[in-house]
Amino acid sequence: MQEYDILVRDSALIDGTGRPSYRADLGVIGERIAATGEVRGDARLEIDAKGMVLCPGFIDPHTHGDLGILGHPRAENFVMQGITTIVTGHCGASMAPLAGKCPSDLVNAWDWWHELGRGSKDPPLLLPLDEYGALLKTKLGFAVDWTSFDEFLSRVEKTGTSVNFASFVGHSTVRVAVMGEEFKHAASCREIDAMKQHVSEALEAGAFGLSSMTDPGPAEFADVNELVELARLVADCGGFYVPHTRHTQSQWPSDSPDEIGYGIFHGPMEDVWVGRYRGVQEALEVARRSGVSLHIAHLSNVFKIPQPHPDYLEEAAARATVEILDDAVREGIDVTFDVIASGKSISAATLLRDEFDRYIGRSEGAGLAARVRSDEFKDEVRNAHRIGRLKLGMVHTKADPYWMNCFRILKCANQEYEGKTVGQIAAAKGQDPIDTILDVLAEDADTIWVQFLDDRGTDTANVVFLRHPLAMPCTDAEVHGEIGATDSLRRPPPTAYDMFPQYISTMVREKGLLSIEHAVMKATSLPARRFGLVDRGVVKPGAFADIVLFDPGSVRGVSDFMEPMRYPEGIELVVVNGRLVSRRQKRTEERPGKVLRRGAGQVTSASRPP
Repeated sequence: MQEYDILVRDSALIDGTGRPSYRADLGVIGERIAATGEVRGDARLEIDAKGMVLCPGFIDPHTHGDLGILGHPRAENFVMQGITTIVTGHCGASMAPLAGKCPSDLVNAWDWWHELGRGSKDPPLLLPLDEYGALLKTKLGFAVDWTSFDEFLSRVEKTGTSVNFASFVGHSTVRVAVMGEEFKHAASCREIDAMKQHVSEALEAGAFGLSSMTDPGPAEFADVNELVELARLVADCGGFYVPHTRHTQSQWPSDSPDEIGYGIFHGPMEDVWVGRYRGVQEALEVARRSGVSLHIAHLSNVFKIPQPHPDYLEEAAARATVEILDDAVREGIDVTFDVIASGKSISAATLLRDEFDRYIGRSEGAGLAARVRSDEFKDEVRNAHRIGRLKLGMVHTKADPYWMNCFRILKCANQEYEGKTVGQIAAAKGQDPIDTILDVLAEDADTIWVQFLDDRGTDTANVVFLRHPLAMPCTDAEVHGEIGATDSLRRPPPTAYDMFPQYISTMVREKGLLSIEHAVMKATSLPARRFGLVDRGVVKPGAFADIVLFDPGSVRGVSDFMEPMRYPEGIELVVVNGRLVSRRQKRTEERPGKVLRRGAGQVTSASRPP
């Protein structure tokens, strides 16, 4: 009689292809699925799955797990929601190549730089490793001791992970490796050739392609020709171009190339309102001219409607957005996209004062209270708003005249404010919203608020996006540790811990907009087939045993803005490459994940969706 390592009995098996579920057992030997159907035999671990769904492990096509995977190799926030493979290196930011200097945003230097007392709250763009290497090891818990993309992937392999790990190489990272801090111009032919060498090394090491972010930062000054030249190289290798498209963010223009930063862009004024549309058109143009396979990161509604509006108008704008991609497919462009599958987006609860820290300075205690009540501070904030330099959360107060409706007070000494938006409080007071938020801050500098509304991906728009055949859900999340342990000064968004269970419960059980088989397919075989992951994203004999067992009647996310680090309900079992990484909301110490390298026998060429 056959003996299995794991034997799951009497499940409702969803194989990930979209076919109807069926009652079946599943046997695992080693890292592969050995048998499905009516399976006879014994096992070291046998599980009664009656009433539960067994399906492939979820594949998250868009994460920012690059750095965190070394500090939290068990990737608890991903594992505990059923994710067995993460794809990283997005939005132009990958952990290699470094060329002796590490971009400060890759190592979260914005969180801790002020502690050093270097005279500036903001860290420099690049941290020379010969000068800051020891400090980074202290802050991160590991040494940043790699240079090339291959060395970084090897470091992840040596560390070991609980999830499978794949990565793109980031255009911004490559750009600063070549141009350093002199990036405020379109790259020359010589600079593009140097970038190509880095991209080629990454592709040869196993990168799945090139990601980019042409919003504020080192790649904002890249022109279409630069992107096309690099994308042609990616196309020749069968990889992907994955852009965070230009003007995805809410921002205001500046005429000075020396003025760069969050919320500021360089370009025509009209791009405040039509930039998202032009950004998607730019991505399609890169694909059109280079022939590269295109995967648009966290698709946004490109038709910006800033004023309050009914859901049917939001739905129409979302439909018009995906029609642009449908037209591109008919033209012959190979395109897919992912969607942050929740209206919670990537927002997180923050201290209100943190939004104004560049105006507050480093005041604490009585000094902080006096500062936020001072006329000087209030005038600075009002002036920043007046000249278009005030961005709160992900909303620019000039770019969105109704920014006050996007923020809700969660906790305040004045409990009358709790649960209300800034707009509601301002209306009750009969005052300007900027003055309102300054008054709230003066009353209680420890007020907690959250941007609960993001017009780039509302629940109404997300439904349209997720039902589209080219779409797959994603978290856009970083790697976080187990509940109660975090090395970040920032709360994570709730979606970091429960996006996929919430996607299943919302789209299937609550709204009935997708069948459970279709919802699972979008989260498993569709990204696996698209990125060419061999024997993943499906349940069949011979496939890797990346599997999830969940209760379809109770699976859901339970985290919220105030308590984002809560594991979802209904996830019974998570197995990665045949080894148990989670059972009954308790993780194991196993690290069976593999680093997936394109071209290493673990992946095939890019595949169009059906």
